[in-house]
Amino acid sequence: LLLVFCFHHCTMATVLFKRLISALFLSALTLKSATCFGPSYCPKGLSCRDIQANGYSFSCTTVGAPGSKHPVMFLHGFPEFAKFWNPVLQSWAEEKADVYGVACDLRGYSPGASPDNIEEYSYDIFVTDVFAIATAAKMDKFHLVGHDHGAGLGWLTAAARTKGSERILTYTAMAVPHADTFSSAVAGPNHVEAQQVGSMYMNQFSIPDCATENDNALFKLFGGGGFATPKAFQKAFWWYSGSIPKYLARAPVLSKDIIAKYPAQAGFVNAVQQALPVPIRPAEPQVQPIGNLTIPTTFICGKQDPYLLCTLPYAMNSKDYIQGAKFTFVSVDCGHDSLHVSQSGCASAKDVQDTIDAITAQIMGS
Repeated sequence: LLLVFCFHHCTMATVLFKRLISALFLSALTLKSATCFGPSYCPKGLSCRDIQANGYSFSCTTVGAPGSKHPVMFLHGFPEFAKFWNPVLQSWAEEKADVYGVACDLRGYSPGASPDNIEEYSYDIFVTDVFAIATAAKMDKFHLVGHDHGAGLGWLTAAARTKGSERILTYTAMAVPHADTFSSAVAGPNHVEAQQVGSMYMNQFSIPDCATENDNALFKLFGGGGFATPKAFQKAFWWYSGSIPKYLARAPVLSKDIIAKYPAQAGFVNAVQQALPVPIRPAEPQVQPIGNLTIPTTFICGKQDPYLLCTLPYAMNSKDYIQGAKFTFVSVDCGHDSLHVSQSGCASAKDVQDTIDAITAQIMGS
């Protein structure tokens, strides 16, 4: 599927935006599991089923079976679905690995787990979803892997303050550094201007009704994002409302002159600002730090990611939040999506395999 923007009068800014938006979202927008979920769409070797947890029904893709040596839970990002993880699950199926992997369309993405109240989309509630799904899937202890917003959620879920180490064996974060170091980069005294610009769009995404404002402008920019209506898409945006600024600092809204200093980020940031204008305003600091993890942790960073600048020195500070356990940093030659060969992701299948190998090494080498 191609990402199509329905602008009848394209300016240079929107032309540039078309090129740049794919660097963050194109692959995710092609994974419309909310509209094509079902047994007939499950790749060979995988299973698709609903898992009842926390009072909701989550649409899930699995490989292996309970009782396997390595139970693994996957958390997708925005606006992605469980099928984002198919390359990993399929690789394990082909290798007949002794794993039990579970990837679900999370709250706001599963039709049976999409409540209508914004209050139901806090990170604290998402944490209870993770453990409830694991319990329902017959996982006592398990490895956790997250990408994008799923990585942000994963850092909190695996943190010592949530008692994550009691059930989570290892954690693998993709693209998003530890929430506390990320927050200091966008709002702290040692902020990183490039990351502030790269994160500026989160101001719009955390507006409670952003998907429907300005004649559904963001819904149109994302080609629906895999959702049938703006109202349905809004629930994916509520992940931002439920995490900012409590666990993730809010980036400032900066001037056009500052944004222009960073051309790799400017096209996307300006296009979102054009769709949903927000006045210049200062950053808002993180309210509640996540704190330390005490389990082995791997951080996988796409070198070409234009918005989560995880190769910058600040991101390496994630290691300071891993106490008494091994921290591993893996840099892959990909963009934001390091599991698919695409404009937004990796240049070759080898690069994708490097990511799969890093995930596998953390889980099976632990």
